[in-house]
Amino acid sequence: MASVGTAGFALLLLPQLTAIALESWGWKLAFRVIGRDLRFATLLRVRLSTEALAQSLPLGVAFAESVKPLLLRRHAGVPAAESVAGMAARKYLLLFSQSLYVLALGALGFAGLQAASAATIGAAGLGVITIATGAVFLLMALGMACALRNSGVARGALSWLRHVPLAQLQRWLAERERAFTATDTAVSGYFRAPVRRSLAPAVFFLAAWWVESIETYLILRALGVEASFLTLASLEVVLCIVRNVAFVVPAGLGVQDLGYVALLAALGVPDAASLGAAFVLMKRGKELFWIAAGYLLLLADAAASAGGLGSLRASGVWRRFRRMPDARRVLGPGW
Repeated sequence: MASVGTAGFALLLLPQLTAIALESWGWKLAFRVIGRDLRFATLLRVRLSTEALAQSLPLGVAFAESVKPLLLRRHAGVPAAESVAGMAARKYLLLFSQSLYVLALGALGFAGLQAASAATIGAAGLGVITIATGAVFLLMALGMACALRNSGVARGALSWLRHVPLAQLQRWLAERERAFTATDTAVSGYFRAPVRRSLAPAVFFLAAWWVESIETYLILRALGVEASFLTLASLEVVLCIVRNVAFVVPAGLGVQDLGYVALLAALGVPDAASLGAAFVLMKRGKELFWIAAGYLLLLADAAASAGGLGSLRASGVWRRFRRMPDARRVLGPGW
């Protein structure tokens, strides 16, 4: 690791940023299909902020998805209906491009995966499992596209929520019934678009997956591992599948790390445990850098919100609100 040098570590920060930038550009094209042209810088900021949550929290993906509409509204004024449609399109494009990525590397690296199978999973057939997983991802993506072509998900959620016996909730639903319908319309609009338009952004998502393999190759080469790109990329795709299975754990922590050590041992790398530890430290260090960057962006948003609240508190509207009956009791003495 010492031989990599400061400049080497700085260069190893670039692949993750490149992957997020490529995905953000693909997301921009997906929003364009919906009818909303957003600035690339805005989507890049949203992706960096939410990626920090996804990689650092248990069930972080769920947190990240819940924050995306808030950030899109704050920075670009995107209505909730279009935000949900854009997020659905992104999930579809991620799954579709990942299926192509897994299938391609499963086929190209089939021999290497089969040779490493016994050492990694204790049985034969790792290449077959990889290709089968890619096929499952592809079927899931196509099924998602068919299901959302005539989307009724939001209306179904509205119908279910109407059975909850809470008067305040029912009033809230009545005020927002049109928004639920608009969400289904926006989602259907994307998946009813010509296939050529709706799938064009997948090129950038697919490129982002390949950048992840390039990153792994560069780190291992910097540590002195002499193996072909195809060999390392095909093994990286196996870890990509593991990350999907271990989505509850932040960034697949532990599970993915042990997987890298096992795959290096399967390649016959000398002292695989020590080299694997060095690899994991470099990879996690790079992730921590971008997690910190994402949290700084979130803190900037929080500070801006606090400033807006301060302006509200200084206004006459706030003073009148404070004089309303029970306002002090509701807000608490600190206000």
